Amino acid sequence: MEWQEEFTKKLVHNNQAQISIDGQIWTARAQGSDYSFSNAFGREEKFSSVNKIVDAIESWYENPTIVVL
Repeated sequence: MEWQEEFTKKLVHNNQAQISIDGQIWTARAQGSDYSFSNAFGREEKFSSVNKIVDAIESWYENPTIVVL
């Protein structure tokens, strides 16, 4: 299973998912019909869908190591 599928499945099922992107931990949470995506350093982004989170991750990083926790 690709990380995108595993991440989406966990987020939809648990309303929360964590991933490691190049060693940095990010947490995604469902908030009503929106999603927050944040890290321990205080960066927080808001998205309207899980697919938009995945698209953002893929555009922010070039060849990252991604692990769904």
